Amino acid sequence: MPGVARDVAEAIAHAAHDACPYSKAVHGNIDVVTKVVATDAVAA
Repeated sequence: MPGVARDVAEAIAHAAHDACPYSKAVHGNIDVVTKVVATDAVAA
């Protein structure tokens, strides 16, 4: 997410995980980690 502050990107990733029906389905059965990775590369 170019141009988005890291804390905002992390909040978006965590909110998406909380809202995701697949994440809800496996809650308690599979450990899931959300992670924001910074990179200088920009996709074309």
